[in-house]
This record gives sequence, C-alpha cells and structure tokens, in this order.
Amino acid sequence: MFGKVRGENSFYDSFVFACYYDNISNSKCIVFDEKYETLVSLGLRVPRRNLWEYDYSRKDWKKNGKWEGLDFIIYDKQLLSDIESGKKVSSEVIEKFLKFQKEVKIFESYEIKTKNDIETLIDLTCGFHDGYIKSIKKYKDRTLVVIDTTWDLIIHFELKGAELSPLFKVGYGGYGEIFDSSMFFEGGKIYWTNDIVDSAKEICDDRIYFSATEVKWQAEYV
Repeated sequence: MFGKVRGENSFYDSFVFACYYDNISNSKCIVFDEKYETLVSLGLRVPRRNLWEYDYSRKDWKKNGKWEGLDFIIYDKQLLSDIESGKKVSSEVIEKFLKFQKEVKIFESYEIKTKNDIETLIDLTCGFHDGYIKSIKKYKDRTLVVIDTTWDLIIHFELKGAELSPLFKVGYGGYGEIFDSSMFFEGGKIYWTNDIVDSAKEICDDRIYFSATEVKWQAEYV
C-alpha cells in the first residue's frame, strides 16, 4: 500500500509499511520521512488528515493485534518502539525499506477504466462523504467538475461526453446532502452518484449524478 503524505514542507509519496487501527485520534501508519532517510509513525488525522492512500494493495500484510502490515515490522517490538519514539532507524534497515519504496507509482492524473479504479477513488475520498460541488465548467466536449471532499482533499474531474442530472449544480452538498456515493459502468458510460446503487435506474430523484464516456481525475491535497 502507498499514498500521499503530508510533510512539514510539502506533500510526498511513500510506501505504507504498517498501520495501527484504532479510533480516529489514535490510528497511525509507518511511512518514510520527507527525505526518505528514516521511518516515522504518522497519525492519520491528527490534527489534520496526513495520509491519503491511493493504492490499497496489501501484499504480504499480516495482522498482530491492532497492527496490520509487513511481518518484519509488526512483530518487531523494538523496531516499532524506535520508530514511535522518533529514533533514527539504522542504514541497513533503511536500505531494506527503500526497496519497497521503488514500488510506488506516481501519476499526475488517473482514468476510470476498471472496478479497481472506482474502488481506489471511492476509498480515497471516503465516498465523498460531506463533500460538495465546488465548480462546473464546460469546454467543447469536455466538462470540468470540482468536488471538495472537505477531508483536506479536492477532486478535479475531466469528463468527456458528460451528462449532468438537473440537481447537479455548484453548491450541492453544502448542506450535507452527500452522505456516500458510488460509481459504476453501464451502457458504455461511467456513472457517479451520491447514492449507493449499481444501476442508473436505481438512482433516486432527489439524488444527483453525472455520466460520461470517459472520466479522468486529479487529486489536490490541501
């Protein structure tokens, strides 16, 4: 698993080696520091969101209590203690971890082509819960839609051949109308809606949706 990390000076990308799952204030993950010189224990949402996972693959992950991750970390109490106390990890260990960092794939933009692409976006945005439509702009056959997730993340959509539902307007969601969302493929199009459905026929009249023949998106971390 890897994702975007909030550093002291900028955002950077890191392999995620392990996570401790508890309540929001106690959950944390083990990632590289901003200079890729050591490992740090990162609180996920204290005081702001600090990690956005855009690849959820958990190859070779194990579970040990509330810890989940690579076995040579979650079963090494001394290593976990050193990382959490801010001690610098030995160069030998760092060399081992840098091999995983090479697996991180960074893209400027993403295109929705598979169900896995959909799952990645929905997970990254927490289902757009509490989000709202920030702007809608049209350029020839392209429609640019910006949705602020309000989770320190803004999604910029570029839609080709877009169709927007009547209620799909700037400001929608500002009063909490977006609780969750889903995306699906149907009839050669890709649909996004603030409804948990898998068919356009199931979308309620008081919900919004867009459909498009092509959907690309970019993430803006704030």
